[in-house]
Amino acid sequence: MTKRKSSRAVIPRSKSKKRVPFTVPKNAATKALIVQNASTSPLLRLPPEIRNKIWTEVLGCRLIHLEYQCGPDDAVLTWQHQVCEDDGPEDQPGEKITFTRNGMHVVYWCRPHYRCNRNYPRLVLALPVESQDYETMHLTVLRSCRQIYVEANLVLWSTNTFSFTAPIPFRQFIMTRTGHQKRLIRTLRLEMEWSPNHCVVGAWVRALNMTVVRSLTGLRAMRLQIIHDMEVVNYRRLVKEDPEFPQGTFWCDTLQKFSVLSLARIEVAVRGTELAMYQFGPGQWTERDRKELAGRLQAILLNPKGAEVYAAYREKEKELSRILNRRSA
Repeated sequence: MTKRKSSRAVIPRSKSKKRVPFTVPKNAATKALIVQNASTSPLLRLPPEIRNKIWTEVLGCRLIHLEYQCGPDDAVLTWQHQVCEDDGPEDQPGEKITFTRNGMHVVYWCRPHYRCNRNYPRLVLALPVESQDYETMHLTVLRSCRQIYVEANLVLWSTNTFSFTAPIPFRQFIMTRTGHQKRLIRTLRLEMEWSPNHCVVGAWVRALNMTVVRSLTGLRAMRLQIIHDMEVVNYRRLVKEDPEFPQGTFWCDTLQKFSVLSLARIEVAVRGTELAMYQFGPGQWTERDRKELAGRLQAILLNPKGAEVYAAYREKEKELSRILNRRSA
């Protein structure tokens, strides 16, 4: 007995285009054009080693701050980027600024690179944003010709450090990269807030899921700026109770996923929020405490057996969840 066909019209699915990295077509016409450019262009006639140095000078070896926010019309989210002009070690002291607010003299120790964040002075310090010109990347060189695109594109993704101060821009950036581009990324800089506010931590957990982390197979170095509001008394108590602290915490679990990669260099700096930095007496964080916590994080991420440790931790967590479910049933 034949089945009755549904009266509903079948809507054909549109084939999704697979995103692939840009490659030069290997046909005879393109090969002939490459040969012609190599023989007539003064730039392309240079040896490849010298051309790579030129691409590096134009597009490489920079710290690039990326933001995904409203544009001038405050309606459409757009990408904004700028090249950091004051790069330095992550543990460099923040800039001290003083100003008057409501008749009171206020002193702040700002985070490094705070001037690179266009909204930080306005949102955090309630200061007017100074109009200034930011250096940006000269990406128009990639439109010159196919050969330049292929050569310079490699330098762009593999030699620069991409910096993010929030989880949403990072997630959007990774989701819109091709697999080829993600594999070329060598260095990331993340500025993360460790706060009791689970909404803040949860956003980073979603952005740094295991699928995203495993897609960054070429990642070899990370720069981490950890902003926290933990009291030093609680930190010292937790270290005494658990020598492996902060491993196993909700915050560290997010970062520990990177231990499955072949990281060669980790630079970690720990500092308090603008308000936490003004705690005095027993609640004041010392430089020794900050370096100790940074060293603990660094050791976790550079552990050669990091993948095994993380897998064991996740299995232990699943077993605990199964036990709790049986008890509640």
